[in-house]
Amino acid sequence: MFRQKSSQLLLICGVLMTVMVGCNNASGGEEDTASNNEAENLNETEDNINDSREPVDTTVANEELGEAPEDQGEFDSWWEIEVEEEEDRYVVDGQSNLLPETTVRIRAKSDDYTFVGYDTTVDVEEDGSFVAELQHPQVYDTEIVLEVSVGAGRQSDEILAHYGESLELIEGPFRYVADSDEEEKVYELKSELAYVPEEGEFVTLMSQTPEWDFPEDQGDLDVWIDDVEVERDEERFYVTGRTNLEEGANIHIEVELPDYISFGYSNVVTINPDGSFAASVNYPDDIDDEAEMNLAIEFKPYRYNQLDYVVTHYGESGEGLTGELVEEESSGEESYILYKLNVQ
Repeated sequence: MFRQKSSQLLLICGVLMTVMVGCNNASGGEEDTASNNEAENLNETEDNINDSREPVDTTVANEELGEAPEDQGEFDSWWEIEVEEEEDRYVVDGQSNLLPETTVRIRAKSDDYTFVGYDTTVDVEEDGSFVAELQHPQVYDTEIVLEVSVGAGRQSDEILAHYGESLELIEGPFRYVADSDEEEKVYELKSELAYVPEEGEFVTLMSQTPEWDFPEDQGDLDVWIDDVEVERDEERFYVTGRTNLEEGANIHIEVELPDYISFGYSNVVTINPDGSFAASVNYPDDIDDEAEMNLAIEFKPYRYNQLDYVVTHYGESGEGLTGELVEEESSGEESYILYKLNVQ
């Protein structure tokens, strides 16, 4: 019984298929005629349109890349950076001789705030340029530093093969020590553009090329600190100076108030490649005008997150330090550098 139903079904399907094919064959002539007529009408329309058209000169509107610098990819690396401040963002425009696809990081930071998420990355274009946007923190009671950097940890294998696994082949005034173990250093390219924002007013920041002046005895164990200058405004001291400490060493600068119990008026700053340093430190505004106020500059190999090679060089307990600025901790087990000056 199931077979009979299947046969009947096949027969019906076969008839339907035949009818459908037949209908298609019967209408074929009409379709061919209609298609020919449509083609003729289309050709006549195109001829009429072409008669009224004129050629237009064109350029590629989004072709903004220029020529690559002649020294692109050389180890003596440079860049020029311009930052346009807007109400809710920064527009960063850079030009460099870095290899295309080098990854550049841009972030906002402050001594008074911890900014989370205020950073971005961008890859260098074929002509050495890079353009990025960064969210504005929109705080107006602190100095904001916009840091532009190239670090080894963000680069592709191709970039590291050229500049070195630790960027150790890179040279030039923008190169800094970023990290180290006891023997080898890891480098980065870096520029910092610092300013104090004012609400409703917008600035343009330009990077500067450092001119380093290296001391002949940099790294000597007889440590000196010199040429310290201090400026102040209503909230902060601004301290600059020079030393022969190793690049990458961290020094601690603190406001001391012998007549008061105080804390938090301090900052840690990293020594530049040539031993120079610059820092800002808050000071209290509710103390007596006659109260003594000092600035203490300290270097302790065993504190302030020193790099491994710095600790190795000066000793884990500062035992390698010599000179007039050496002090001992009360325990007598550790030595450090102390430079103190009175500011009030």
